[in-house]
Amino acid sequence: MGMSFGGLPVQCPKAIARYLGKDTAFTIARDWYGHANRMSFPLGAEPGRGVILLKKSQIDELTFDDIESFDLVITDQLRRITCSEISPVKCWCITPGHHNDPNRVYAVEIVDKRYYMYQRYHAASYNVKRAPDHTGATDYIEETTNGGTAFTWDELGEELWGSMGLTSWPGWPFTPHGTPESWHFWQVPAIVAFQAVARRLGCSLRMNPYTAAFDIVRLGEDDPAFTASEESMRVADILWDEDWREPFKPVIPEKVRVIFRRLLAEADGNPYYTKDITYPNPEPYSYSKSGTRAIVWDDLIHTGSNSTDLDNRADERAEDYARIVENFNARLYRHYRGVGTVSDVWIGSLCSQVSFQDIGEGVHTVVEAEPLPPVDWPAYLHGVGELVTEVQCVGNDVQETLLTAWGSRPLRFS
Repeated sequence: MGMSFGGLPVQCPKAIARYLGKDTAFTIARDWYGHANRMSFPLGAEPGRGVILLKKSQIDELTFDDIESFDLVITDQLRRITCSEISPVKCWCITPGHHNDPNRVYAVEIVDKRYYMYQRYHAASYNVKRAPDHTGATDYIEETTNGGTAFTWDELGEELWGSMGLTSWPGWPFTPHGTPESWHFWQVPAIVAFQAVARRLGCSLRMNPYTAAFDIVRLGEDDPAFTASEESMRVADILWDEDWREPFKPVIPEKVRVIFRRLLAEADGNPYYTKDITYPNPEPYSYSKSGTRAIVWDDLIHTGSNSTDLDNRADERAEDYARIVENFNARLYRHYRGVGTVSDVWIGSLCSQVSFQDIGEGVHTVVEAEPLPPVDWPAYLHGVGELVTEVQCVGNDVQETLLTAWGSRPLRFS
């Protein structure tokens, strides 16, 4: 086999399947077949996962309970790569035999370091808008700012980066518009919180499979490293290419609808303000179906007096949407013989997952691209954080305050 874990060779799934096939009583216990030995590394916050096959004697030798992580080494006839900080999380026996038989084979589920990062929780909110006072003025709740000054995008990213247990904040790969507003992360895994902010900016967290180091990529941008890897592997090693073709009409909308929270809901209870931006790229736009909309959630609060900021933000979000849907969301599935080098990271601005496998047919590399999992935006973008308090009211009278500020119009908070 072309894989080893913790310095020990994995077991051949085809040989085990043939052995089990001699007795039909055990043929149903093959849910692992076709999945072992395989390790997948996705882009983003979700941990990489895989299944490998080891004997009981090997599991005992590795002392799973005492050692947090091991190296997963994948080797073909010419090249060798090492995936760092891979941890076992569970295993189960897939062959019959006595309980203490050292030759019993186990399917072992393995994960990368993001698995443990999910257990680091964050509890904070950022730049939450205060409900208007009796004059209609509003600002940020001081406790949600950076010492009285609104968090910048860079400061918010750096704080969440540190909450994940990471150092050396790399910064965002571009300068986002404006200021982040009204983000709420209460008992949320820090890595999930960071990925939500990254996705809002058209970016994603990336973990290098070989070094277990993290950086940030801007989705849909050119990726010369991916292109070079794909070209070098395609020359002699391509085994299968699904050659996805997707027409523009099903994926290109006529308009990109950007949704903003209102500081104050309308009289009918509507808490949202929307701006429809014509799809920014002319050629794909010409194929769009009339009346179609793509929904994009934004964090900027509509205050009633920030129309220019809303316009600029909506334009940026529409450009982000177009870049991602045209370049990153375009699906691919390519299967290569062997492995490349550590320069072939694969995942990034054009690729969402890379897998290495040896399921009994030699070592292969599988490269995939598809849209990233959706973000639950309403869970993090709540709007204003408090109502008007008595001491902020005209003469300490709530009713008088509402009449003074808004006349007879019903006052509703987002």
